[in-house]
Amino acid sequence: MRRDINRIEEGRREIKIAYETLSEPLQLHILSIAHLLLTTQKLVLESKE
Repeated sequence: MRRDINRIEEGRREIKIAYETLSEPLQLHILSIAHLLLTTQKLVLESKE
């Protein structure tokens, strides 16, 4: 279990490093897409209630 958590944390660090190497416009585009995905997920979950 702890090994899985360590692998997840390592993956997050790698993603953060890769994200930080991108240009600001690309970072903003990724944040925009992430926001849309989270909003969609929230709406889907609410519709199932």
